Amino acid sequence: MTGLMMTDTVLTMSSREIAELCEKQHQHVRRDIENMLDVLKIDASSFGHIYLDSMNRKQTEYRLDKELTITLVAGYNVTLRNRIVKRWLELEQQRATAAVLPDFTDPVIAARAWADQLEKRALAEQQNALLEHKVAEQAPKAQFHDDVASSINAQTFDQVAKELRTGRIRLCRWLREQGYLMHSNEPYQRYIDQGLFRMVPRVRRDKRTGENINYSKTLITGKGLTHIYHRIQELAECIDLLAEDDQLEQGQRRITRH
Repeated sequence: MTGLMMTDTVLTMSSREIAELCEKQHQHVRRDIENMLDVLKIDASSFGHIYLDSMNRKQTEYRLDKELTITLVAGYNVTLRNRIVKRWLELEQQRATAAVLPDFTDPVIAARAWADQLEKRALAEQQNALLEHKVAEQAPKAQFHDDVASSINAQTFDQVAKELRTGRIRLCRWLREQGYLMHSNEPYQRYIDQGLFRMVPRVRRDKRTGENINYSKTLITGKGLTHIYHRIQELAECIDLLAEDDQLEQGQRRITRH
Protein backbone atom coordinates (compact mmCIF):
# COMPACT_ATOMS: atom_id res chain seq x y z
CA MET A 1 0.00 0.00 0.00
CA THR A 2 1.18 3.53 -0.72
CA GLY A 3 -1.72 5.52 0.65
CA LEU A 4 0.23 7.30 3.42
CA MET A 5 2.01 10.41 2.18
CA MET A 6 4.17 13.08 3.74
CA THR A 7 3.93 16.74 2.73
CA ASP A 8 6.05 19.19 4.74
CA THR A 9 6.32 16.52 7.49
CA VAL A 10 2.51 16.17 7.70
CA LEU A 11 1.36 12.60 7.17
CA THR A 12 -1.85 12.02 5.25
CA MET A 13 -3.83 8.94 4.26
CA SER A 14 -5.59 8.80 0.90
CA SER A 15 -9.27 7.99 0.49
CA ARG A 16 -8.23 5.15 -1.85
CA GLU A 17 -6.25 3.40 0.88
CA ILE A 18 -9.05 3.96 3.39
CA ALA A 19 -11.44 2.34 0.90
CA GLU A 20 -9.06 -0.61 0.42
CA LEU A 21 -8.53 -1.16 4.14
CA CYS A 22 -12.25 -0.89 4.90
CA GLU A 23 -13.28 -2.98 1.87
CA LYS A 24 -15.51 -0.19 0.60
CA GLN A 25 -15.95 1.37 -2.82
CA HIS A 26 -13.82 4.49 -3.25
CA GLN A 27 -16.82 6.57 -4.29
CA HIS A 28 -18.59 5.68 -1.04
CA VAL A 29 -15.57 6.67 1.06
CA ARG A 30 -15.32 9.96 -0.85
CA ARG A 31 -19.01 10.58 -0.11
CA ASP A 32 -18.44 9.88 3.60
CA ILE A 33 -15.48 12.28 3.63
CA GLU A 34 -17.48 15.02 1.90
CA ASN A 35 -20.35 14.59 4.38
CA MET A 36 -17.92 14.70 7.32
CA LEU A 37 -16.15 17.84 6.06
CA ASP A 38 -19.50 19.48 5.38
CA VAL A 39 -20.61 18.85 8.98
CA LEU A 40 -17.26 20.18 10.26
CA LYS A 41 -17.62 23.20 7.91
CA ILE A 42 -14.28 22.47 6.24
CA ASP A 43 -13.68 23.13 2.54
CA ALA A 44 -13.37 19.71 0.89
CA SER A 45 -11.49 21.12 -2.11
CA SER A 46 -8.41 21.79 0.04
CA PHE A 47 -8.06 18.02 0.58
CA GLY A 48 -8.70 16.97 -3.03
CA HIS A 49 -5.94 15.64 -5.29
CA ILE A 50 -5.96 14.32 -8.85
CA TYR A 51 -4.66 10.86 -9.73
CA LEU A 52 -4.80 8.66 -12.85
CA ASP A 53 -6.85 5.48 -12.62
CA SER A 54 -6.09 2.17 -14.36
CA MET A 55 -7.55 3.56 -17.61
CA ASN A 56 -5.39 6.69 -17.39
CA ARG A 57 -8.39 8.87 -16.54
CA LYS A 58 -8.17 11.76 -14.09
CA GLN A 59 -9.96 11.02 -10.83
CA THR A 60 -10.21 12.79 -7.48
CA GLU A 61 -9.08 11.42 -4.14
CA TYR A 62 -8.92 13.01 -0.70
CA ARG A 63 -5.91 13.02 1.60
CA LEU A 64 -6.69 13.29 5.29
CA ASP A 65 -4.46 13.84 8.28
CA LYS A 66 -4.59 11.46 11.20
CA GLU A 67 -7.25 13.35 13.18
CA LEU A 68 -9.67 13.54 10.25
CA THR A 69 -9.01 9.92 9.32
CA ILE A 70 -9.85 8.76 12.85
CA THR A 71 -12.93 11.02 12.89
CA LEU A 72 -14.09 9.51 9.59
CA VAL A 73 -13.78 5.87 10.63
CA ALA A 74 -15.33 6.48 14.07
CA GLY A 75 -18.63 5.64 12.39
CA TYR A 76 -17.34 2.37 10.94
CA ASN A 77 -17.38 -0.94 12.77
CA VAL A 78 -14.68 -1.96 15.26
CA THR A 79 -12.79 -4.23 12.83
CA LEU A 80 -12.46 -1.49 10.20
CA ARG A 81 -11.42 1.13 12.75
CA ASN A 82 -8.77 -1.22 14.08
CA ARG A 83 -7.33 -1.73 10.58
CA ILE A 84 -6.96 2.02 10.10
CA VAL A 85 -5.32 2.57 13.50
CA LYS A 86 -2.88 -0.32 12.93
CA ARG A 87 -2.03 1.01 9.47
CA TRP A 88 -1.22 4.44 10.88
CA LEU A 89 1.01 2.91 13.55
CA GLU A 90 2.76 0.74 10.96
CA LEU A 91 3.46 3.57 8.52
CA GLU A 92 4.49 6.03 11.21
CA GLN A 93 6.96 3.45 12.43
CA GLN A 94 8.27 3.05 8.88
CA ARG A 95 8.80 6.79 8.62
CA ALA A 96 10.59 6.86 11.96
CA THR A 97 12.85 3.99 10.90
CA ALA A 98 13.58 5.66 7.58
CA ALA A 99 14.57 8.93 9.25
CA VAL A 100 18.06 10.24 8.55
CA LEU A 101 20.53 8.69 10.95
CA PRO A 102 22.69 11.02 13.04
CA ASP A 103 26.36 11.67 12.40
CA PHE A 104 27.94 8.88 14.45
CA THR A 105 31.36 10.55 14.16
CA ASP A 106 30.12 13.12 16.69
CA PRO A 107 28.99 11.24 19.82
CA VAL A 108 27.20 14.29 21.27
CA ILE A 109 25.07 14.80 18.13
CA ALA A 110 24.41 11.06 17.87
CA ALA A 111 23.28 10.81 21.50
CA ARG A 112 21.00 13.85 21.19
CA ALA A 113 19.48 12.54 17.95
CA TRP A 114 18.70 9.14 19.44
CA ALA A 115 17.23 10.76 22.55
CA ASP A 116 15.01 12.99 20.41
CA GLN A 117 13.82 10.02 18.40
CA LEU A 118 12.98 8.01 21.51
CA GLU A 119 11.10 11.00 22.93
CA LYS A 120 9.11 11.44 19.69
CA ARG A 121 8.29 7.73 19.58
CA ALA A 122 7.03 7.78 23.18
CA LEU A 123 4.92 10.87 22.45
CA ALA A 124 3.47 9.25 19.31
CA GLU A 125 2.52 6.11 21.24
CA GLN A 126 0.84 8.25 23.91
CA GLN A 127 -1.12 10.18 21.26
CA ASN A 128 -2.17 6.94 19.57
CA ALA A 129 -3.46 5.58 22.88
CA LEU A 130 -5.48 8.76 23.45
CA LEU A 131 -6.89 8.62 19.92
CA GLU A 132 -7.93 4.98 20.29
CA HIS A 133 -9.65 5.84 23.58
CA LYS A 134 -11.42 8.79 21.92
CA VAL A 135 -12.58 6.58 19.04
CA ALA A 136 -13.92 3.98 21.47
CA GLU A 137 -15.90 6.68 23.29
CA GLN A 138 -17.29 8.17 20.07
CA ALA A 139 -18.14 4.86 18.41
CA PRO A 140 -21.61 4.26 19.95
CA LYS A 141 -22.73 7.82 19.15
CA ALA A 142 -21.28 7.66 15.65
CA GLN A 143 -22.89 4.28 14.99
CA PHE A 144 -26.24 5.57 16.26
CA HIS A 145 -25.92 8.60 13.96
CA ASP A 146 -25.14 6.35 10.98
CA ASP A 147 -28.08 4.07 11.78
CA VAL A 148 -30.44 7.03 11.99
CA ALA A 149 -29.07 8.52 8.78
CA SER A 150 -29.49 5.26 6.89
CA SER A 151 -33.02 4.73 8.18
CA ILE A 152 -34.31 8.31 8.01
CA ASN A 153 -32.43 9.99 5.17
CA ALA A 154 -33.16 7.31 2.58
CA GLN A 155 -36.24 5.15 3.03
CA THR A 156 -38.20 3.01 0.61
CA PHE A 157 -41.86 3.60 -0.24
CA ASP A 158 -42.76 0.64 2.00
CA GLN A 159 -40.90 2.12 4.97
CA VAL A 160 -42.41 5.58 4.53
CA ALA A 161 -45.89 4.10 4.09
CA LYS A 162 -45.43 2.28 7.40
CA GLU A 163 -44.31 5.54 9.05
CA LEU A 164 -47.49 7.24 7.77
CA ARG A 165 -49.66 4.23 8.71
CA THR A 166 -50.85 3.56 5.19
CA GLY A 167 -50.05 1.17 2.34
CA ARG A 168 -47.41 1.45 -0.37
CA ILE A 169 -49.96 1.47 -3.23
CA ARG A 170 -52.02 4.20 -1.57
CA LEU A 171 -48.91 6.28 -0.84
CA CYS A 172 -47.66 6.05 -4.45
CA ARG A 173 -51.11 6.91 -5.79
CA TRP A 174 -51.27 9.97 -3.53
CA LEU A 175 -47.78 11.08 -4.60
CA ARG A 176 -48.82 10.74 -8.26
CA GLU A 177 -52.02 12.69 -7.66
CA GLN A 178 -50.07 15.45 -5.93
CA GLY A 179 -47.65 15.65 -8.86
CA TYR A 180 -44.52 14.31 -7.18
CA LEU A 181 -44.30 11.03 -9.13
CA MET A 182 -44.70 10.08 -12.76
CA HIS A 183 -46.88 7.12 -13.81
CA SER A 184 -43.78 4.92 -13.48
CA ASN A 185 -43.53 5.95 -9.80
CA GLU A 186 -40.27 7.76 -10.50
CA PRO A 187 -40.04 11.29 -9.07
CA TYR A 188 -39.88 14.35 -11.29
CA GLN A 189 -36.39 15.79 -11.56
CA ARG A 190 -37.28 19.04 -9.79
CA TYR A 191 -38.17 17.14 -6.62
CA ILE A 192 -34.91 15.19 -6.81
CA ASP A 193 -33.08 18.52 -7.13
CA GLN A 194 -34.97 19.78 -4.07
CA GLY A 195 -33.66 16.80 -2.09
CA LEU A 196 -37.05 15.17 -1.48
CA PHE A 197 -36.15 11.97 -3.35
CA ARG A 198 -32.99 10.07 -4.17
CA MET A 199 -32.39 7.67 -7.06
CA VAL A 200 -30.03 4.84 -6.12
CA PRO A 201 -28.50 2.54 -8.77
CA ARG A 202 -29.20 -1.14 -8.19
CA VAL A 203 -28.44 -4.41 -9.95
CA ARG A 204 -30.66 -7.49 -10.04
CA ARG A 205 -30.14 -10.84 -11.73
CA ASP A 206 -32.60 -12.00 -14.36
CA LYS A 207 -33.79 -15.44 -13.17
CA ARG A 208 -34.37 -16.61 -16.72
CA THR A 209 -31.20 -15.42 -18.47
CA GLY A 210 -28.90 -15.03 -15.47
CA GLU A 211 -27.85 -11.59 -16.72
CA ASN A 212 -27.41 -8.59 -14.44
CA ILE A 213 -29.95 -5.82 -15.03
CA ASN A 214 -29.26 -2.26 -13.92
CA TYR A 215 -32.14 -0.21 -12.55
CA SER A 216 -32.79 2.77 -10.27
CA LYS A 217 -34.54 2.48 -6.92
CA THR A 218 -36.48 5.48 -5.63
CA LEU A 219 -35.90 6.45 -2.00
CA ILE A 220 -37.58 9.18 0.01
CA THR A 221 -35.14 11.32 2.01
CA GLY A 222 -35.66 12.60 5.54
CA LYS A 223 -36.39 16.01 4.03
CA GLY A 224 -38.90 14.38 1.69
CA LEU A 225 -40.66 12.55 4.53
CA THR A 226 -40.99 15.79 6.49
CA HIS A 227 -42.30 17.57 3.40
CA ILE A 228 -44.89 14.84 2.73
CA TYR A 229 -46.03 14.84 6.36
CA HIS A 230 -46.53 18.63 6.35
CA ARG A 231 -48.33 18.44 3.02
CA ILE A 232 -50.74 15.84 4.40
CA GLN A 233 -51.35 18.06 7.43
CA GLU A 234 -52.06 21.06 5.17
CA LEU A 235 -54.56 19.06 3.12
CA ALA A 236 -56.20 17.72 6.28
CA GLU A 237 -56.62 21.26 7.62
CA CYS A 238 -58.15 22.35 4.30
CA ILE A 239 -60.60 19.44 4.47
CA ASP A 240 -61.53 20.41 8.06
CA LEU A 241 -62.13 24.03 7.00
CA LEU A 242 -64.31 22.92 4.08
CA ALA A 243 -66.29 20.68 6.43
CA GLU A 244 -66.80 23.60 8.84
CA ASP A 245 -67.97 25.84 5.95
CA ASP A 246 -70.45 23.16 4.85
CA GLN A 247 -71.83 22.84 8.38
CA LEU A 248 -72.15 26.64 8.69
CA GLU A 249 -73.90 26.90 5.33
CA GLN A 250 -76.34 24.11 6.26
CA GLY A 251 -77.10 25.86 9.56
CA GLN A 252 -77.81 29.15 7.80
CA ARG A 253 -80.18 27.38 5.41
CA ARG A 254 -82.11 25.86 8.32
CA ILE A 255 -82.41 29.31 9.97
CA THR A 256 -83.66 30.85 6.69
CA ARG A 257 -86.31 28.14 6.28
CA HIS A 258 -87.60 28.75 9.80
